[in-house]
Amino acid sequence: MVAGGIPLAALRADLDRGWPPGARWIADGGGGAGATLEQPVGGEIGFPLAPGPEPLRLRGRVELAAGGAERATVRLRVERVDPDGATEIVWKGTLRRLWGRALPASLRLDAPLTIPAGGWLALRSEGPAGERLRWRELALAGGGDAPDPVPARAGDEQPARAADGGEGAGERPLFSVLTPVHDPPLEILEETIASVRAQTFADWELCLVDDGSSDPAVREALAAAAEADPRIQVRRRERAGGISAATNAALELARGEYVALLDHDDVLVPEALAEVAAVLCQRPDTDMVYSDEELFGDDRPAHTFAKPHWSPDLLRSQMYTCHLGVYRRELAREVGGFRTEFDGSQDFDFALRVSERSQRVVHIPRVLYRWRAHAGSTAGSAQAKPAAYPAARRAIAEHLERTGVEGDVHFGPWQGIYRVVHRLRAGTGVAVGVVGAESDPGAAELAAAVGDEAAGGVAGATVAFGPDLATLAAELGDADVVVLCEGPVEPLTRLWLARLAGFAQQPGVGAVGARTLAPDGRVERSGIAIAAGLPLPLLYASAAGDPGPLGIGLLPANAAAVAGVVAYPGPALRELGLERELGELASADYCLRAEAAGMRIVSAPDVLLRRVGRPTPANDLAALRRFRERWSGELAADPYFELGAGWPGIDPAAAGSG
Repeated sequence: MVAGGIPLAALRADLDRGWPPGARWIADGGGGAGATLEQPVGGEIGFPLAPGPEPLRLRGRVELAAGGAERATVRLRVERVDPDGATEIVWKGTLRRLWGRALPASLRLDAPLTIPAGGWLALRSEGPAGERLRWRELALAGGGDAPDPVPARAGDEQPARAADGGEGAGERPLFSVLTPVHDPPLEILEETIASVRAQTFADWELCLVDDGSSDPAVREALAAAAEADPRIQVRRRERAGGISAATNAALELARGEYVALLDHDDVLVPEALAEVAAVLCQRPDTDMVYSDEELFGDDRPAHTFAKPHWSPDLLRSQMYTCHLGVYRRELAREVGGFRTEFDGSQDFDFALRVSERSQRVVHIPRVLYRWRAHAGSTAGSAQAKPAAYPAARRAIAEHLERTGVEGDVHFGPWQGIYRVVHRLRAGTGVAVGVVGAESDPGAAELAAAVGDEAAGGVAGATVAFGPDLATLAAELGDADVVVLCEGPVEPLTRLWLARLAGFAQQPGVGAVGARTLAPDGRVERSGIAIAAGLPLPLLYASAAGDPGPLGIGLLPANAAAVAGVVAYPGPALRELGLERELGELASADYCLRAEAAGMRIVSAPDVLLRRVGRPTPANDLAALRRFRERWSGELAADPYFELGAGWPGIDPAAAGSG
């Protein structure tokens, strides 16, 4: 293996003969750097590789070629296989085409490789027949030389970054790490700076703003850091103006295309910026990236915050994205940076304003940031910055006003948590459908409560009973909001019906699901997740008061689907309908189709009801089979949650064996 870019060329021309296709070998310079290689979806291309003296990097672009399939999902894996047959996935991605709309058109590939003697590199795809896969500008680069550049796809062209790290973005973005500093313990500050200097990704600058620190040792440490590394900039404010003013001063210094926020007492993991750079290489239109984080301190065990993927409704309940937060610099400046009147929750206010401009947000499900808990930090004590909580409530209220959302913001069950109660517009027609008969236990009580405002209902709301969800949806679809119940339920939340219907009226919402309990008080319905291609209930059989990871058992958050007691916007329900053949899985199927049409699904567990009477039957196996056939190849992973340990009711391994 030689240093520099080596095109992967000389692909055999007979790949259509079946799977696996024949291997092709690397030939120095063969085929040209711009070679386009194709393979059928469901195939594998293998490359026997000679070991190089240094790690290699595989770079390029992959896309779906024109094919006959209107619905297709292709999952790609780049594997490293050693001579003993052990396989390691070094990169994976998904190309999806739904109803003729490509999402996205192509993926960038940037995978670090260490090739053992006799190693084998496999490029494998999974998906239905009828599509072909194109590998463009695919090359291996090794040694100390920079890899060959990968041209941006049409419409994404951006100028290469200037040598001084100024305007523009190349394949390796420049990150500006913004760190306001005010009298931190010296050893902690030095650890923070050292964590940036230890980054495996070298294209960064650290913008340190001393916000009027009184300790001369802090000023000396900052000066020493700037002298030791030319990538470190220091600015001093003679008078302390607060964290927002200091962060804005750092933003003024920033030259990178993206800015990363780092507090003066926290640390980045060594691979943090490299992980973000890999995301931006694959999705160059991204405006915001956030990662999982770890809370640590000298006197406590480390605690990991494993976060959901982008969930705009959860962000209205808590600042869950938090650390590590990376934003496109120009967008950060367009929204006006950080506002001093929200100090303590300035990052929450900032993230809300960014979300109003762009939904191009990516979550990296890996701990890239370590948040230190000590006496003076919010992580160490909720009382350290008491003004932060009313500031966050005001930030959410202003966000709702700017976005035209009708709702009131209340403090939640603990500090840092908030609850938005959406108001039902006057004159809204609400219809409630209940599977079962009027003679079922609890049916008469529910029917009386629906139109009784004193009992939490909505004046003028109507009630109907029917044999299944699909029949009720067709019968009640003319209403502005339709609430369908799998059976009679007892409301446990004040204003339950108005809250559900008000939420369903919000722009972009396709369905809202309440939290329902079994008669024994355990959770029966609280959103649906996708595990191994199956729709499974989140937090099933957990205690009613269990908050779940990040509080999603109590707070509204986006989910793949909802069931049980579900509010639908009438127009969306009329357009999409419910499929009778899918039984109680009809609501999950509707939610997936609504998401594909651009709507979002919300689980609202703060609206609580209890099932009355008959037990909820198990899913019809025939309906489950039809559901899986309909969504085969598109439900390998949940769009919001990295499911696994810590999720009651979810066992992906068991689900995959069914």
